[in-house]
Amino acid sequence: MIYQKVIGGHRNGYALTIESMTGLTVYRKIGVVQDLKAMISAKVFFDLSIEDGVMSFFFISLLRALLRKKTIGIMLSPWDCYRPNVLKDKFRRYTFILLKKLTHVRVICMIPFDMDERYKNIADCWIYDPEFWDMHVFEERRFIVQNSSRSVKSTPTGKLNLLYLGGVNPEKGFDFLAKLFLENKNLFIKFDLSVVGKISKPYMHIANQLREAGADVVDEFVSDERMFDFIKQSSLMWCCYCPRYDASSGIFGRAIQFDKLPLIRKSSRLEKLAGLLGKHAVMFEFGNVDEALLQLNEIDIKGSSSNEEINTYEMYCHAKEVIKQCMV
Repeated sequence: MIYQKVIGGHRNGYALTIESMTGLTVYRKIGVVQDLKAMISAKVFFDLSIEDGVMSFFFISLLRALLRKKTIGIMLSPWDCYRPNVLKDKFRRYTFILLKKLTHVRVICMIPFDMDERYKNIADCWIYDPEFWDMHVFEERRFIVQNSSRSVKSTPTGKLNLLYLGGVNPEKGFDFLAKLFLENKNLFIKFDLSVVGKISKPYMHIANQLREAGADVVDEFVSDERMFDFIKQSSLMWCCYCPRYDASSGIFGRAIQFDKLPLIRKSSRLEKLAGLLGKHAVMFEFGNVDEALLQLNEIDIKGSSSNEEINTYEMYCHAKEVIKQCMV
């Protein structure tokens, strides 16, 4: 049983990927009583996101361990266990240290241990975010990636396509991106800006300003197939998120799989991860318009190769083996 508590977003993709790799059935949250019965009775319980209910995962793991039943969970944000001066995070850390001692419980960290050696203390193993390698799981998606351009290319207009993908909000740096382009409209000479994602009411005015300035604004939740089309047409992908949203990014993962050039924040976890992977990226301080302008103006419009290709198939094979071992 694959348990999905939060419906929507990248968790739907996680569920589809893990289901295909394991053969387990996806169970989506119904209600407390029904969920508890399903969690206890399942031969294998696989929690897609421990962070969606840390304490419930802890108690279910203990109960299932007493019943000698396999419990697996994916940890999305291990750094939460090491935030200084936060009592609940210290408690969380010792909770996972305890779970590591249980034979029938396996915690999979979605961040490589090389990012922080302390993660070895709270998780049994690690994989990369599925959005770094999931295109290898499905044959039709492998074909999409194989036919995607692998360079910083110009569009038919002779410009570079900069793609902002996902929900429009300050955490993902939309305010910064909008300010950057609206206060420097000469950027539209070099870039075709595409904003693809549902726009909430407070951002309608800014989105309309961008549209009037020349941006392509698609105000809707797009299917995976349409999302892949937008990514294929892009040259660069916006991953410059504000400091309080310092996490591994599915959009960054898509940039890796489609070999697009990501724009990321300096001193972020993504900067460290990009360095670990050898992924070339454009980096600047969040909110620093002058530095962002300088970096964007230095990007070659002639179509030079963006970076060395990263072997995402190896990431997939590693994840497949880790999950297989956890289910034994």
